[in-house]
Amino acid sequence: MIKKSTIDTIIIMLGMLGPISPNVLNFNYILIAIFYFFIFLHIILNNVTTSKKNFLILVFFIPGLFLTFKNSPENLIRFIPFFFFFFGYPFLCFYIKFQWIRLFSLFILIYLIFTQTILAYGNDTFSNFREIFYPNKDLDHYRGRIAPMTKSIFESFTEYRASGLFYNPNIMGSVVLLYYIFYSLSDDCIKKKYFKDKKNLIFFYLIETIVMFSILFSFSRTIIISYIAYIFLKNLKQNFFRKKNFFLFLIIIIVIFLSINKIIDGFNYGDSQSIKINLFINYFQETNILNIIFGGVHADHYMFDQDIGNWFGAVGLFGFLGFVLFFMKISHIFFLRPLILVILLISAGAGALYGLFTSSIIIPLFIVAFCYSNKFSNSKKI
Repeated sequence: MIKKSTIDTIIIMLGMLGPISPNVLNFNYILIAIFYFFIFLHIILNNVTTSKKNFLILVFFIPGLFLTFKNSPENLIRFIPFFFFFFGYPFLCFYIKFQWIRLFSLFILIYLIFTQTILAYGNDTFSNFREIFYPNKDLDHYRGRIAPMTKSIFESFTEYRASGLFYNPNIMGSVVLLYYIFYSLSDDCIKKKYFKDKKNLIFFYLIETIVMFSILFSFSRTIIISYIAYIFLKNLKQNFFRKKNFFLFLIIIIVIFLSINKIIDGFNYGDSQSIKINLFINYFQETNILNIIFGGVHADHYMFDQDIGNWFGAVGLFGFLGFVLFFMKISHIFFLRPLILVILLISAGAGALYGLFTSSIIIPLFIVAFCYSNKFSNSKKI
């Protein structure tokens, strides 16, 4: 008989595979839909019940849901991830084989970073592969972003942004970071369970270096800040400056040194973060008070160009309070704080839970993080 942990892990791996699968004939979205179906089935069959506090938090989203249904019902699908959060939390019914997640996330990282690098050099075979298996209806819009490098790879840092399979360097950076967190969490879990020496420390640092290279190569300022914050907060409970963490500290110094000027430039007038802030200000000036309080405005009506703005338009001030209460509720778990911080930082400058693509990575990632927390935080062994 197949073990429950094997079935649960395969479901999570299906969720990990969907977003990076070829999108020919919507194959990737079919995999994502199958993943959501199994998660829903898993929650129902295990008689998972949510607390009264969760139901109270859900009340804050009802006006936004109603206005979305009234104004643009096609956007109701964007609320699906949060229903899994609310009704599945804390995912005690999941039993994960972390060795499998670690290996699978490693293969995905290698695939993403290898193709990102080869495509940056303008390899025709891989360029054709991307256009056939990862087609984009806005390809003409991205022509300038997917042009190959004209300089060496070292001269191209901060000047050239490698967009990989997804045409958009911000999406590329966020995807690599999220799959790196899969690897980081599962690797930590394996080390805690099986050994505490430096057996795989060199290999882990090698992965850290490759991921750092990929994120710098995409040069999304939001993702760079998120990456630094994740490493720092993840090691905060330890003595960050002890010898074991010296390499991680060195990585942070290198990333800051290579990117600090460009990050600061992002807040100058007319640059990306400045534009995002102005869009937010304009929304308050142009939108009626009902939508500001209760939401119902989506990206097809007002483009914020950031996740926080899109959700603010969708659920309003009232629903935004629900988000704050929910994240406050789960932030008491130390192991979840680095991930929550990453999601919030990504949301401030790019797409996270509003976009169907990135949210489909975040759901299985949160389940893995909850399982990690359940295994090592509670007296009850999961």
